[in-house]
This record gives sequence, C-alpha cells and structure tokens, in this order.
Amino acid sequence: MVAKKKRQFPLDGFQNRCSTLKSGRSYKNPAEAMLYNLLKAEGWEVTKAGYPDFICRRGDEVMLVEVKPDKNHRLKRRQSEAMKALAKQGVKCLRWSPDEGFRDINNISDDDDIYTSSSSSLAIPTTFNETPLEELARELTEEGFDGAMAFILKHDPARIRAALELARHKRGRIKNLPGYVRYLVQTPGEIPKVPDPGDKYLKGKYSDMIRR
Repeated sequence: MVAKKKRQFPLDGFQNRCSTLKSGRSYKNPAEAMLYNLLKAEGWEVTKAGYPDFICRRGDEVMLVEVKPDKNHRLKRRQSEAMKALAKQGVKCLRWSPDEGFRDINNISDDDDIYTSSSSSLAIPTTFNETPLEELARELTEEGFDGAMAFILKHDPARIRAALELARHKRGRIKNLPGYVRYLVQTPGEIPKVPDPGDKYLKGKYSDMIRR
C-alpha cells in the first residue's frame, strides 16, 4: 500500500506571481517604504500585491507581509482568516509595523486582533479607540495619502471625508486617488455626494483626472 503524500501548498503559483508583478516602485506610504528598504537590504525580492501588501521571495523562501502603520492597527477579519489559512498550508505570513517589527500570524490570537472573538460579527478594536480624525487619517494613509493628519488639520475634515468617499466611488477610473482627493478639497465649491449608479458627473468637470 502506497502511503499518501502530505499535501503541500503550491508555492510555485506565488513564485510565478512574484515574477509578473512590478517591483522597485516608489512607495508613498512611509511604513511600506521603510519595510521595502529593510527587506531589499536583506536580499529579498519584494513585490507589491495589494493584499497582502508584499509578496517576498529569497531563493526558495516565500513570505507574505501585511504592513500596518503601527502595532495598534489590527488586521481586518478577512485578512486574518486568509493569512491563517495560508499559514496552515506552510506559507510564512507576517504582520509588520515600524514600532513592533515582524509578528507571525500564528502568534496573533483572536483577542489580539481587530475583533474580540472568532464568533463576533463586529470588527471592534479591543485595545485602540480612534478619534474621528485619527480614523480619517488612517483611511487616507491606507489609500496612499502622504501627510494625512497635517492635511486634515489644515482643511475641513467633513470636506475631506466627502472627497474621499467620492474618490473611492470612482476607484479604477481615477489615475491618482490621493491627488484627486487633494484636488477636490482644495478646489472651491461644493463636493458632490456619491452619485447614483450610472451618473455621468465625472465625465464633465473632472474628466482630466479620469483614466480614459
């Protein structure tokens, strides 16, 4: 009787993906830029993947890294579940922040994550309560906005929130989301609410900001 081979996670797929993604890009997110330089100095081939933030390869080693601006920014529920599932298949999955460094996903308990327990349906931070301004700054930073808090303190937060919501609604058609938010906030006039599906608003006044 032939013994069954232990199922291995297909790392070749990740390696092939690494070779096709763009690398060596300029990161506007300070935390991502810092980690990118650290990994490159250690000999890792680093590619930006969206989620997780980085796919890293060094020889036969492959690891996935989700970057957070500080240790109080937790993984989202779906991020945690996906990374833990990959870790069970043998893929090295890490969370990294400038003030904490690397943390293996296997060492992050549910109580230490963004939700209080695996049965909770609410994504409520257990150790970090954000003010509305901090929440807005975090969302802007996650969208690649540089100097988010300074920008918020200089402009009307409600106006910035409206601009961010409109930009997210038009994601994929806008060349530069952070630049588009700045443009909306700094241009006199009312920022329109997120339009209904099919609205042709952006084809007019802001058509120069949209990828054709």
